[in-house]
Amino acid sequence: MKKISVRGTLGDCYTACLKLLKEEDIHIFHYTVHKQFYNEIKEIYNLFHNIRKVEFIEFLFPESKEVSGVPEEGMVWFPELYLPYLPICGAEYIVICPHTGREDAMARKIPMETINRMIELLDPIPVVLIGTDKRYKDIKCYKNLINKTTITEATSLIIDSWGFVGPEGYPTFVALSHRIPSVVFWKRWQPVQARLLGNPWQEHIIDLIRIEN
Repeated sequence: MKKISVRGTLGDCYTACLKLLKEEDIHIFHYTVHKQFYNEIKEIYNLFHNIRKVEFIEFLFPESKEVSGVPEEGMVWFPELYLPYLPICGAEYIVICPHTGREDAMARKIPMETINRMIELLDPIPVVLIGTDKRYKDIKCYKNLINKTTITEATSLIIDSWGFVGPEGYPTFVALSHRIPSVVFWKRWQPVQARLLGNPWQEHIIDLIRIEN
């Protein structure tokens, strides 16, 4: 098997998989200090048929090629992921993911009042909420699935949606890589510029909105 090292969390893992999609029989050595994401990272790797084995390591594996999580020319921008269909509703729906990132200064969270206002403005279009932050679990919408989906289920919901709203991060990468029209919230401009602009994903961004808090 081909040995590959990857570092980072969910978004880095997904982008690295897109870079490796043309390869076969890959053994991943994944490094991150954020061990609370091990299960989610493993689940993302499991979405890709060519990833045969995943090991989490305490340091970068010296005898492997490192693949970064920054999008770049030559990767597969628009993969075909075949995931279980989740019959959420009989009509087109919009997915809103209110937050991405770690629970620290890197966290990117859309204000509660903004989420409520968007749901109001989108009515009667069904809105499905996904994510893990319990602060959003009581928001009223068509389907509030906060803390009720796996990574695979959330990914499937995004891929089958009519539109997506969320901060820059893994869910946004999934949406854009499946040509889902997206409104992207951002906190730091550098990651947006490096990952979302000047590449084929940019065409599917409807708007970029700064998170002020």
